[in-house]
Amino acid sequence: MRIDLEKHSHLTIILLSVLVGMALMAAVLYYPRHERALAEPSTAAVPSNWQTAFSDVAAAVLPAVVSIQGKVSVEAPAFPDLPDWFRGWPFGPFGPEDDEKKPQAPPNRRFERPFLGSGWIYSPDGYIVTNAHVVKDATSLKVQLHDVDNEDPVPAKVIGYDPRSDLAVIKVDVSRQLPYLALASSKDVKVGQWVIAVGSPFSASLEQTVTVGIISAKGRILEDAARQLGAIGASIGDVIQTDAAINPGNSGGPLVDLTGRVVGINESIISPGMTAGNVGIGFAISADTAARVVPQLIQNRRVVRGWLGVSISDLNENMRDFYKAPQGGALINNINPDGPAARSNLQADDVVVEAGGQPVRKAWDLQNIVGNTPPGTVLPLVVLRNGQRVTVEVRVGEMPEKYAGIAPAKNGEEEPTGTDPLGLQVKSLASSMPQAQRLGLDKGVLVVAVDPTGPSAGKLREGDVITEINRTPIADVTQYRQALEEARKAQAKYVILRFWREMEGEKSSLRIDVVPKW
Repeated sequence: MRIDLEKHSHLTIILLSVLVGMALMAAVLYYPRHERALAEPSTAAVPSNWQTAFSDVAAAVLPAVVSIQGKVSVEAPAFPDLPDWFRGWPFGPFGPEDDEKKPQAPPNRRFERPFLGSGWIYSPDGYIVTNAHVVKDATSLKVQLHDVDNEDPVPAKVIGYDPRSDLAVIKVDVSRQLPYLALASSKDVKVGQWVIAVGSPFSASLEQTVTVGIISAKGRILEDAARQLGAIGASIGDVIQTDAAINPGNSGGPLVDLTGRVVGINESIISPGMTAGNVGIGFAISADTAARVVPQLIQNRRVVRGWLGVSISDLNENMRDFYKAPQGGALINNINPDGPAARSNLQADDVVVEAGGQPVRKAWDLQNIVGNTPPGTVLPLVVLRNGQRVTVEVRVGEMPEKYAGIAPAKNGEEEPTGTDPLGLQVKSLASSMPQAQRLGLDKGVLVVAVDPTGPSAGKLREGDVITEINRTPIADVTQYRQALEEARKAQAKYVILRFWREMEGEKSSLRIDVVPKW
């Protein structure tokens, strides 16, 4: 009996040992899985404000983001030039041997092409920020506001544009205060932080599109963007790179942070090969650049920049070695004989390494420092000349418009049709013009173009000459603008125009009423 009990005791101990061992093994095997499960994200554990952060920002920002619609006048051949072999039989009666018989290609024709862009409301009185490349050549312009539902697009006019920053300001006049967005300081933006892009990619049917990404990099320089807009020797700097989806049509829309403030203005993308859309590399003009440029465009319709009158370039590795400039600098290639630098001791082949006490590592640094220096200021430059540091003082001048990419005004030519209350493009009549000679006039404004959707459509046409507005004689474009401004201030519902037109070889004086789009 005692032996059986001992056997049972041993068996019990063995079984308990096995059970304990299995329990320990199970604990070892399953403990890590349990820990991993606890480490997995749980929606319930995420604070509600994070769950709705993007949608809250979108709801606040969307009413102040607009779609910009317009037309631009372009020139193209009436039909493509055909190769000689294509003109021969059976495609046509002429072959290469009949050069003198070939029909002459018709002259190029101009036509209006629609475009789409984005923008955002800068102030409640209707000033809107967008890109210069969106509106600089517009012949007509309308804006779709989104603060109220089911409103038709409203006319807009270009206040000013700046190719050196690719920024522009347009304006709409409505009877209500508009929602607007505030600028952040792009200096405070950090690489890796969340941002939201808003705009109208590809088509008007996709307006108010919201995309999310991060700041990929800061301080990028776009080498070709400003030059493509006509700014001589310029690059756009201090550019933000983002992977928030930006596509054609997004240009001019805002890039905002999670407080809803604008950190950048969407400008361009990189699309390698035949790709037409976003590949995760987009660029936005910094809010700090906009803070300097936009107020000047509103106040002066242009940006006043400092100017040295020099041609500059960066230094590559070999040139840094040659010029003894290991930290880089801006190489002076040429000096404009009519520029401010020509009246100083600055020389071609100098390397500028410091300007106004700020270091210069590349050409953009000097371009930026000089551009932000008020004309008339004496700017000290430290240059390397034959390996020696030399200080040169230059009195900064004002950059001429041709270097800024602003086309000089043509002789008396009016603003594009989309900016004119009557939907007209006009210029001052000159006695040498064929229309003046045929009509026997030496004063007035010549109608150059009529907006086909504007208030004068079907009433005026190209070649008409306006000589009176509300019985006030009109001698030139200046008086034309003054008369319309007087009517606008008087809140006139219509204006009465007297104009001259050649009809079947006879000149006729006619009067019409036009309801302006104030």
